[in-house]
Amino acid sequence: MRLDARGILRTAGNSSPFRDDFGYSVRGDIRFNAPRGFGIGGRVYSEIRGIEEHTLPKDEIGWSAFLLQRDNRDYFDAQGIVGSLYFFPSRRLRIEANVRHEWEGSVRATDPWSLLRNSEVWRPNPLIDDGHYNSAGIGIEFDTRNSQNATSRGWWIRTGVERGTSDDVAPVTLPTAVRDPIPTHSYDYTRLTLDLRRYNRLSADDRLNLRLWAGGWLGGDPLPVQRRLSLGGLDLVPGYEFRAETCAPAGYVDPANAALCDRAIFTQAEFRHRLPIRLGYTYRDKNNRELDRFLGIDEVYLVLLGDAGKSWLTGDGPGRVPNNRIPSLDEWKADLGVGADAGWIGVYLAKAITDGEPVRFFIRLERRF
Repeated sequence: MRLDARGILRTAGNSSPFRDDFGYSVRGDIRFNAPRGFGIGGRVYSEIRGIEEHTLPKDEIGWSAFLLQRDNRDYFDAQGIVGSLYFFPSRRLRIEANVRHEWEGSVRATDPWSLLRNSEVWRPNPLIDDGHYNSAGIGIEFDTRNSQNATSRGWWIRTGVERGTSDDVAPVTLPTAVRDPIPTHSYDYTRLTLDLRRYNRLSADDRLNLRLWAGGWLGGDPLPVQRRLSLGGLDLVPGYEFRAETCAPAGYVDPANAALCDRAIFTQAEFRHRLPIRLGYTYRDKNNRELDRFLGIDEVYLVLLGDAGKSWLTGDGPGRVPNNRIPSLDEWKADLGVGADAGWIGVYLAKAITDGEPVRFFIRLERRF
């Protein structure tokens, strides 16, 4: 049995009457017959949640904002309760079903302090489709990785389907080219996500890693803003700038640059070769014998990478892709790149090969995937 209770102090003030300066998350979980077996869990919470959470991890987004004032995610307020039931048919496979009742509301933009580039103005946070949402979902996770932190071989597959409904949604007005007006009562949608990763150890020094991510609208009414997608950025196709594809129609001006696509898909591949580099200091005792302590960079990988992807609006009509198809490959955006990864930091160069984009330099604080 496990209980995790946390309090959240929000240092950025908010004039909204619907959000307090304090948040919380209380989670309980009971598991039977480990490592195989089943369990039940529940959580009540009041928190700020990110949109498009399949992109950069939270800690990397936080450091990027604190150090460089880089803006890589949108947010909304989420308050609710969720219950789940899960079981493990095997040690590698987990199946979970959950139900959720949640109030989701827009939050205004803030201007957090950053160590560098602090004088720049923060991008506005987009409005979402406010309302109370009831949802039910099922998720499957299959994990044969030999390590979660330094994976060299194995599969990691996660997929899930979410069906949401609302009887009091307050929709954001969007161009009809993006979506038809959504009903304020008896609103429902269905959304799918799939994240498939394969790690291959070719030799003692060489790795080949592959990833496919796909997700978006599956059925029902059009997706709410907080469930929509985009393409571009450090974690997807880094040869393109953040939100390079948002599915906004020509002439539509939105300073928030919100993600408006129904579906997205991208693939990633990287070849990693370990270089014989060891930079740092080894602690020794008074007899000059090496101790099991080292401070510095223990190993460096040369990384050759390639990415390709596309985001789009689904359905019938101009500028849309039929529901039973994905865009043709000649419409995808792609890049190639090279970098050096020292484990806790990586530096990269990426160049788009399908458009005339400049070479982009970026830093990652974790492995790409």
